[in-house]
Amino acid sequence: MRTYGLTLKQLLVVLVIIVALAALLFPVVQMVRYRVLEARCRANLWTIYTKYKLIRMQNNDRWDEEAMKEFRMWRLSPEGLKVIQCPLSGEYYGTPAIERDPRKPYIGADFDTFAVYFRENIVAYCMCHTRPPRPRCGAPYVGGACELSVLDIGDGKIEYGFEIYTKDKRTQKIIWPREGERCPDPRWFPDVSKGY
Repeated sequence: MRTYGLTLKQLLVVLVIIVALAALLFPVVQMVRYRVLEARCRANLWTIYTKYKLIRMQNNDRWDEEAMKEFRMWRLSPEGLKVIQCPLSGEYYGTPAIERDPRKPYIGADFDTFAVYFRENIVAYCMCHTRPPRPRCGAPYVGGACELSVLDIGDGKIEYGFEIYTKDKRTQKIIWPREGERCPDPRWFPDVSKGY
């Protein structure tokens, strides 16, 4: 009896086709994975904002030391521990609301001619989901990158935005970001899936 099978040449052709398809699909799979993790990150930020808003409402819209203490305690509770880390990297979210009232200006650094302020209304932000995108969270650092943030505006707003701004101390004019400067469109950048 004669058995039929693939010749070595046919087997190599099949392997080359499989490798080529995998190489074509890998970036797409990585991009989809990045988008799914970004959606989970948005959901986490929204949960943090919801808890912040609830504590604020219970405190008659005041954000004092007692409210901040309750918010810190919630972050350490089992419910809070589920949502305080970015699903992309495991890095903790920046939560200015645990230390200050997000609605009030807050100076981050003071220099001779200018000062650095945190943007008003930021409750929490993710340092890993940025525009322009980083290959890895925080490395390399991209100065002036827009970070995914949840803002205490209206019923809450999740957007990419600048976390800080600089102001001339003499004229009180904003130096950076310049007026009208927006986060770059992610389509202008190369494939962000590398490294994720």
